[in-house]
Amino acid sequence: MPLPFEMRLRCTRGSNERAHDLKRRLSRTNVRAFEGLSFDHASLAREIRTLDAWIGSKTTLRPPIDLIIEALFHFVRSSTLAGFRQAQLVCYGCIEPFGREKLRIIDDSRLFPILLRSIRQYRSKPTAFRRCYRGLLTGYFGVDPDDPSTPTIAKENWRLLRGFLRDHLPGIMSPDFNPDWAIALDDHKNLLGDDPCGRYAVSLLHSDSHEFEEVKLRLDISTASWIVNRLVIEQIDCACARSDSHFLSYVPRLLDLVTEYHLLLNRGLSKILKRYHSCSGAPTNNALRDLAVTHWGNPWLSSNNARWGWVTEPVRQMVVNWLKLDLIRQFFSLLAEDNKLAALLHQYP
Repeated sequence: MPLPFEMRLRCTRGSNERAHDLKRRLSRTNVRAFEGLSFDHASLAREIRTLDAWIGSKTTLRPPIDLIIEALFHFVRSSTLAGFRQAQLVCYGCIEPFGREKLRIIDDSRLFPILLRSIRQYRSKPTAFRRCYRGLLTGYFGVDPDDPSTPTIAKENWRLLRGFLRDHLPGIMSPDFNPDWAIALDDHKNLLGDDPCGRYAVSLLHSDSHEFEEVKLRLDISTASWIVNRLVIEQIDCACARSDSHFLSYVPRLLDLVTEYHLLLNRGLSKILKRYHSCSGAPTNNALRDLAVTHWGNPWLSSNNARWGWVTEPVRQMVVNWLKLDLIRQFFSLLAEDNKLAALLHQYP
């Protein structure tokens, strides 16, 4: 027999009250359960940062050097890669000097192409391929193709590597997840092209370094990378391509650049002097003259001919004329001082 409506309502209310009471008791139990316990939040934060870096933020978790060296020796002996882990290690070590002779894989005309061909087998596995690609990208930024001391074979392999990275860039992108460095490289494909730095030169010439500094951080590009050196020369070339008046306004900035990057002083200074010589009616530039004379020596002396070989004879003669004008000015200044002194002595015989 069904219960009357009022009785069913009282039962329902009683059930609800018991349910609420049970919830309150469970809540108090949960609170007491964690009393006296503490958590190491700093340790947890460190693990999160490590995972973030591994997944793909600004920095790269480079494998331990001893494992890299071991993998390099195995690759040299066998010319094969024993699985993905060894492939990743050799990619990160492709520009690492090892062994008694301190050779590098990128210096080898046979082994380096084998490495690139072997890596292609992982294209069907974007995550694995991406890790090998990241190691090769580190090598790409680490070998200077403009340095005269870089072996010819290394330069040829570097160009081969650039083509590989450019052609396989779409292969590291995934529809599900992409690390920040991969997104940055995809946004800055110019870094893998024939004109890697032209995109940033104009803004840097106007002291706006935001875009380049951001991509440099996201891709973990070292300040010693050829990219940074190339960018200095690119800024000079960009200024030299402007009109005479614009170029002259950039000269102080360019002199600061070549002074800061001393290894590029010869190339940079020669470009600035040549462009200055072509300016119509350009005045004497004391700062440019002093930097050239300090770095290459007095242009009058034949003993400095080799150092002044970076510029043509007309450009060198321009600096000679600037020096002559300065000496004449100093001579008449001293003469005027002598005349003043003579006049003063004449007043007091």
